[in-house]
Amino acid sequence: RMCLQCGDVLIDARKHEVTLAGEPVDLTPKEFDLLMALASRPGELVRREELLLDIWGLGDGLSSRTLDVHIGRLRRKIEPTADEPTLILTVPRVGYKLAA
Repeated sequence: RMCLQCGDVLIDARKHEVTLAGEPVDLTPKEFDLLMALASRPGELVRREELLLDIWGLGDGLSSRTLDVHIGRLRRKIEPTADEPTLILTVPRVGYKLAA
């Protein structure tokens, strides 16, 4: 799919653009890739290891705060309240999922 929507967030993969309630959201390439990885599987758990490998090329067994930092930045840009996320949900010690 070329366009994905989750709540007020609209992702246009072809244009590499994200809008929130119709307003453009300025994402870094990694933030965009991370959002796409979650949005392409709404409601499904995406494991930390899978995200680290797919987006950063980091292999098995590597623990990285990079993912957590990027999730935090992404939440601040698209969540109504970053400290109480309703779109990007954490599954502790396992991974993340985008609300369906």
